[in-house]
Amino acid sequence: PEADFIASDTLPCLGETIIFTDSSSQNPTNWAWTITPNTVTFMGGTNANSQHPLIRFDAAGSYQIVLSASNQYDSDFAVKSNYINVIVPPVTLISNASNGKFCQENPIQLSVAESYPNYAFYENTSTLLQSGTSSSYSVSSWAANNQYQAIVTDSAGCKGSSSVLLALAHPSPVANLSASDVDLSSCEGDTITFTSTTSGLSSYDFQLNGTSQQAGASNEWISSTLSSGDEVWAIVTDTNGCEGNTDTLLLVVNPLPFTPNIIALLDSLECSLIANQYNWTLDDSLFNATDQRVEKLGDGAYRLRIYEGGCWSLWSDPFIITGIEGLNGMSLKLYPSPATDVIYLEFLNGVASNEANVRIIDMGGRTIVNQMVGNPLRVGRVEIPTHNLAAGVYSIVLNMNGENYAMP
Repeated sequence: PEADFIASDTLPCLGETIIFTDSSSQNPTNWAWTITPNTVTFMGGTNANSQHPLIRFDAAGSYQIVLSASNQYDSDFAVKSNYINVIVPPVTLISNASNGKFCQENPIQLSVAESYPNYAFYENTSTLLQSGTSSSYSVSSWAANNQYQAIVTDSAGCKGSSSVLLALAHPSPVANLSASDVDLSSCEGDTITFTSTTSGLSSYDFQLNGTSQQAGASNEWISSTLSSGDEVWAIVTDTNGCEGNTDTLLLVVNPLPFTPNIIALLDSLECSLIANQYNWTLDDSLFNATDQRVEKLGDGAYRLRIYEGGCWSLWSDPFIITGIEGLNGMSLKLYPSPATDVIYLEFLNGVASNEANVRIIDMGGRTIVNQMVGNPLRVGRVEIPTHNLAAGVYSIVLNMNGENYAMP
């Protein structure tokens, strides 16, 4: 006989069964099929000596088929190299793994690099997660050591499987957050430094009530505009790109006491408010830390703050006492400067005069206030109301015994 054969499909899918049909001449009575490589299975009760065997191809690649046919008179064989080519679509499964692991708190992002009509994603071999035309899938809830695989179907209907992806987990970074105000109780306007003390992290995103305030490599954030009840924490990222949250700090911010005013009382100065503690300064030097009322120490700028409810107030406006010497042997003090409601003109000594005249003159040379006073030797101190004056710079002119004395 003259050996020959044909196959029902020369481009089968992996695992597909092909029918081989003997087409030898002269009615052979014996057949021997040799398939190289031998990664095949004879199906349907057929074997290597069947005339028309059913053969399943169990591995991808090219196969050589040899048929030896014989009858009682003679034998022949037919060789067909690379006759069967088993197709397996290549599948590359891509994920968002970092250093072979996934961040415990983040979804696993799966995708197939190649383009096919259909994709199916499986978890732990048998659980179908998604099947359709989408080449990607996000696993929002997963456990360490889960296995994931993608199976695709090409346009010929052949299926291909990716390698199995084992979900190893990076633990979420754990970080501590501390504040420079250890008891988390501060005063309005205080500057507080928040520090994440955990090492080995790549970035820090400081949150105030859920709104990002500062994000970057710095593990410190400084603020002076906090309010009571504010919550501060940081979202930290480690070198694997995994995120975690620090503990949350709940702040108590106490209001400042009212800012005090300085009141002139003859030879003394008095704080306008009662408080637990007082700080008096003269030209920025502290001279009294206990009393509501202090004696005047001389010319200069007096300032005051008070301590109440666990906080210091803001410093008062300066209360300036200006001494004036050499006015024909007379000494004066003028205060406060700047003034709001009243200016005091204090005569420390004087000369004989029946009366004096005090004028306040604006920068345009206009007389705004003209006030008569008694004998300076008897009066001692003159109070000049200023509450009706507009804000600005003024000069004071004192007229005594026909002489004018200008005081800026």
